[in-house]
Amino acid sequence: MKKTAALISMLCITAALLPMSTQAAVTPHFIAVNDDLLPFTENNMPYISGSDVFVPHRVFQRLGIIVSGNAVEGLAQLFKGGAYVNFDASLGHTDNHDGQRLSWPAAKWQGSTIYVPLRQVCDFFGLEYELTDVHSAIIPDGQVRIVRIKQPGMWVYPSQIFMALNSAALKEAYDEYASRLPGAPAAPPAVMEPTPDYSDVTLYLNFHNIRAGGLPGVLDAFGRPEAHGYRAAFFLSAGEIARNASLVRRIAGNGHAIGIWLEDGTHDEYLSASALLFEAAKTRTVLVSADAAAEAAMETAGTHSLIFWAASERFEAQPDEGGEPAVLPADGGEPAAMFPTDAGGRHSIWFDCSGGMALLMPGVLAFLEVSGYTVMSISEAIPPVPEPGPE
Repeated sequence: MKKTAALISMLCITAALLPMSTQAAVTPHFIAVNDDLLPFTENNMPYISGSDVFVPHRVFQRLGIIVSGNAVEGLAQLFKGGAYVNFDASLGHTDNHDGQRLSWPAAKWQGSTIYVPLRQVCDFFGLEYELTDVHSAIIPDGQVRIVRIKQPGMWVYPSQIFMALNSAALKEAYDEYASRLPGAPAAPPAVMEPTPDYSDVTLYLNFHNIRAGGLPGVLDAFGRPEAHGYRAAFFLSAGEIARNASLVRRIAGNGHAIGIWLEDGTHDEYLSASALLFEAAKTRTVLVSADAAAEAAMETAGTHSLIFWAASERFEAQPDEGGEPAVLPADGGEPAAMFPTDAGGRHSIWFDCSGGMALLMPGVLAFLEVSGYTVMSISEAIPPVPEPGPE
């Protein structure tokens, strides 16, 4: 998913309220809602007061909350599902729909914008938020943070992927902010780093272990716009096919390839799984793969004109240092080397079908698209499956 240059960061509104001599010490804050980095406008910035974070009440309109108010009188209301909160910034009062006075930090009022306390509003309406430091690799010259508000139950990019996708917009906005600080030298002309282009690197995406429960989410990810029409191969055991016939039909109907995952590597196992596959989705395959029984499966494939599809790299969803799921090499290597970049290379990339991988897959697919990888269907690398002859 590509972000346009028009995406500009949110700056801490405190900077606008402090004397010019102290502005240089203010930490800039960006605002994001779910996966959207909001554009910078005068009325669309956070307000930081000690440990409390305030945001313009209009921001919550992007999260399914009805927003109204009268900026001239310092009044604002947030409403959803019969519950509402009234803010009177001029008196410092906050009341709920039952007429109870809430002991929240008083709403702030600056010009035509009313700022409401982030933590309390999120708790009241069941939202989530996070404050994340922008990685020094993106902005090396100062501490910068992102205030990000999220809807529970809605898939959003993990913070590391979200930050990576918005790195250019974050850096551009910070450079503009820094150039306006008192005493700052004139900003040099922006030097845009070239967008990586790995179009000469071909990847084949493969999935296995659908018993891990993440298959529906993985398939959903391939239906998102940032999936760029990519297709993958899903390797299923006989038991997985028998227990998940509707999902098998969905895999085939969405244009993905299906292979047989052999657990003992025998031809009889392949025939049994193949029959179940045809019964479930009216499709046939000559693709096989295996892990523990790889040697036997390769022998079976060679004897019976099947194609054993092996892995070049394997990745799993594992917690990163912050506890969030991250795509990491199965051998414990560094995530920075997650995808190969060798010119002219062809690689068979394997993922498990865990729930964590389902959460991460939209970001992975967006990364592949932004980086220009050539992602090919496995069916383009193998001959067509012959129709069975007469008995």
